[in-house]
Amino acid sequence: MSMKNVERRGGARKGTGPKKGSGRMTKICISVDSANWQTALSRWQDKGSRLVDRLVWRYIDSNGKILKPEAMI
Repeated sequence: MSMKNVERRGGARKGTGPKKGSGRMTKICISVDSANWQTALSRWQDKGSRLVDRLVWRYIDSNGKILKPEAMI
């Protein structure tokens, strides 16, 4: 039996995997002092990670306009 007549199965295939540029990420650094964090959590009434997600999405939706100039570094 010749190797060129054998159907190949498995392994990497051409054109598969993530597309170029689809994994672009931007890092966002958030720092909050503990007093402000505790106040925000007491008003939020949900998980802290969801609070951070909501704030990051608001920042993205506004193109960074929700920050006060003195808060930006």
